[in-house]
Amino acid sequence: PIPCVPWQSQTSGQYQRRVHGSAIKLCIFDWNAATRNDRIATLTFNYNKIKRMGGLGPKWVPMYGAPIGRQKGVAAKMNRGVIEGTCYRGDMLLKMEIRDEKEPKKGLVNIGLLLESQMPKETSYIIRFDLYEGTEIVSFKMFGEMHVEIHIGGNTARSSRVPVKDGRCEWYETIVSSGPGGAQTDNKEFGPLYLQKDLNQVPDLFIFLCNQKRRVSFLRIPFKEIVHKNWLCPPKWWNLKEDKATDFLNEDVFPGALMFSVRAGQTDSAPEIPLYSSRPFKGGSVSEQDIARLNRRISTRPTMTRPSNKVMEYEALLEEEEEDQAPPEIPTVGKLQLWIYQAQDLPGMDSDGYSDPFATIKTSNKDGKELFAKTRTIDKNLNPKWYQQFEFDMIPVCETLHIEIYDQDILQNDLLGKLTLLLSAQSKKPPGKNFDCKSWYFLTTKTESAKTGRLQLRLKFTFADSKFRARKPTGLTNLMQSTGLIKKKKDLSITSDFGTPPKHSMQLRAHIYMARNLQAFDSNGLSDPYIRIRFCGMDCRTTTLTRTVNPEWFKTFNMNVMCPDPRYAPDIQIIVYDWDQFSKDDQLGRFSVKAAECVVNHGEEIRPKWFDLYDADGVYGTTVEGQVLAAFQLIKVGSRVTPIPKSLQPPPGMHGYRL
Repeated sequence: PIPCVPWQSQTSGQYQRRVHGSAIKLCIFDWNAATRNDRIATLTFNYNKIKRMGGLGPKWVPMYGAPIGRQKGVAAKMNRGVIEGTCYRGDMLLKMEIRDEKEPKKGLVNIGLLLESQMPKETSYIIRFDLYEGTEIVSFKMFGEMHVEIHIGGNTARSSRVPVKDGRCEWYETIVSSGPGGAQTDNKEFGPLYLQKDLNQVPDLFIFLCNQKRRVSFLRIPFKEIVHKNWLCPPKWWNLKEDKATDFLNEDVFPGALMFSVRAGQTDSAPEIPLYSSRPFKGGSVSEQDIARLNRRISTRPTMTRPSNKVMEYEALLEEEEEDQAPPEIPTVGKLQLWIYQAQDLPGMDSDGYSDPFATIKTSNKDGKELFAKTRTIDKNLNPKWYQQFEFDMIPVCETLHIEIYDQDILQNDLLGKLTLLLSAQSKKPPGKNFDCKSWYFLTTKTESAKTGRLQLRLKFTFADSKFRARKPTGLTNLMQSTGLIKKKKDLSITSDFGTPPKHSMQLRAHIYMARNLQAFDSNGLSDPYIRIRFCGMDCRTTTLTRTVNPEWFKTFNMNVMCPDPRYAPDIQIIVYDWDQFSKDDQLGRFSVKAAECVVNHGEEIRPKWFDLYDADGVYGTTVEGQVLAAFQLIKVGSRVTPIPKSLQPPPGMHGYRL
C-alpha cells in the first residue's frame, strides 16, 4: 500500500481538503541496478470518487502499456497511461482508503497478507470466438501466412496460419484452447478461464493479427461488454488498429479488418447450442432433427404463462434431453459440376475492335492435385456464348475456383478478365448440404473500358460420403507442421460448423468529386493530396494533385468485388494522404461508409454528400480538418448493368460544392 496524503489546512476548527489534482497516479517500475528503471504501467484513480465511495478494494486492477521492452516515444505515453495501451502488463491487487489526519505521514506500512475471505472471488469463464475472414490484410513476402491470437490476462489462444490472397485471409474456424506445444485438442471453446467474478476486475480482451514474426495490428475490447451481451453477438467486421509503439506499418497501409463473432460468459451459463443470431450463416443453429424432436416435446408441455424467446426455449429443452446423441460428421468433399454459359461486355483487344475469347478453369482436388479445363474459342465476339459443362471429382468445398478469360492470339494470349470463387461461399444452405446456384459475376480486369464485363455460371456441388472428411493434425504432426519441419497437407476441413456467409458479385463505384479545407502538411502551407479507396480486399487510388488543400478530381473509380450480404460486409474505407517524395506519405484523415447504405437499384441517380474526415486511427468523434464530396454505389450484377458515367459533373443544386 502507498498512502496518498493530500495537502490540508485548518479552517474554523475543521479540516478542509485542498487537493492540487483530482487524480491519484500509481506508477509501477522495474528496478534496475545499473540502468534507468523501466516503467511497467501507470494506474490512475479519481480522488473524489474514491472519497465518496468510502474507499476502494481490495480488488485486482489490470495494467496496460506498450509491448514488453518498449520504453521510448509513443511507448512511453502508453506506459504512463496517456494513450491507449496495446499490451496487457499484469494485475495489481490493491486497497485504497482516504481519511483525515491532523499530522499526515507518508511511508510504507506492513499490512500482512489478506485473509482468504478478503480476496476477490474468482469464477470460471469460457470464450467462443468464431473467426471468419480478414480483409485489407498487408502481405509480407518472407512471412506470408497470417494468424490471429486472442489474449485475456495470461491466457492465450491462436488460430491456424493462412496465406494472404489479394489482401484477404480466410479462416472459418473457432479459436480454441490448445494443448502443449500447440497440439490440437477436442476443445470447442477458449477456456475454462479462471478470472475475477467482478467483471470490472477482469482484463480486456486483446485480438492480434500476426505474421510468423511479429504482431501486425490489434484490437482491444472490454471483457464486460462481451459478457453483457448474454451470448447474443452476431458476426461483424471490426477495424483493427496499428500499434504506434512498434510503428511497423507504413502510413499508406491499412491495419486490416477482421470478421468474427465473440461471445463469453460464466461456464455454467453457456448455451450448449449456439443461438441463431451468433451463427446466422449456418442455416439454423438448431438442426432440423432437433426442431422436430423439440416440437413434439413442446406439444406435451403445459402452456407457458409468460412469453419466451423460441430459440431460448429450444435450448432449455435440449438441456433436459437425457439422450446424448453425437452429431453426424459433415462431409467436406464432393463432385463439382460447372456450366459456363456466356459472357458480356468483354474488351476488344484486336485491331478490328473484337476479341477471340476462351475460358480456362483451375481448381484442386482433395489430394492437392491441380485440375484444369478449357472452353472452346469463339471468334470475333465480345458477348460469347459457350454453354459448356465440366465436372471435377473429390473437390473440397473449401477450395477456390479460378476462371480466366483470354483473347486467343498467335504469339501471346491477352487476359480479358478473371474470376475467383470460394465454393462454400456460393452456398445459401447449411454446411454439408448439396447446393446448386446460377448467377452472373463481374470480371476483374485492368482494362478501363471493360469494367462492366461479366460472366454467367452455374455451380452444382454434390457432397460425397462423410468418410472423406479431413482430420486436423494433432500432437507431434501439428507441431512439426507449425514449425515448418514437414510440409502441410491440404486442409480439407469444411469452412467450420458455423457456416460461410454467401458472397455475391457486386461492383463498387466510388464517385470522388473534390475535397476542401484539408490540412496543410508541407512547409509551403499546402499539401499534395490523393485518396485511396479500399473494400473487400480490393483498392484503388486517385491521382495526386500537387500544392492544394482544395483538390478536385471529378472521377469515378470502379472495383469488382465478391461481397457478402451488405449487412455482413466490411465498411468501405476512404483515406486521404499527403504525398511526400522523400518520406512516408502522411494521412490527412479518413472516413468509412457502411456497405448496406450504398446498395442501389438499376438506374438510380448519384447522390453525393460531404463526408467529415476523422483522425488517422479512425477514432470517431475526433474530427480533423477537411471534408470530401463523394458518393458510393454498390451495383448488383445481372444481364443489365447501369452504365458507368463517362464523367462527373458538379451536382445540380448542390450548395457549397464551390469554396
